[in-house]
Amino acid sequence: MGQLVGLPGVSSALPCQHVVSVDQALRRIQRRRAITAAGSTGALNVWRDDKRRLRSEFMRFRVTVDRAEHADLGALRVWLERWWPALGRDL
Repeated sequence: MGQLVGLPGVSSALPCQHVVSVDQALRRIQRRRAITAAGSTGALNVWRDDKRRLRSEFMRFRVTVDRAEHADLGALRVWLERWWPALGRDL
């Protein structure tokens, strides 16, 4: 298990778990504070900030391309389904 450091809205490092599908990401974020996924062309993080809001970011070559806050898991699913293909094939 890794750690995510310096996330917006979070006062300390968060332990995170790697996931390999949108469905797995949605299941895991219900039980954990942070998850991550990466492929050959991108990476994404999803976390709950200190106020328990769902947040996410998609990065390419260590540059944030998109960052969002989500009202609920349904909104997060829409965001994940949009960005998941951009991770690349080798998850």
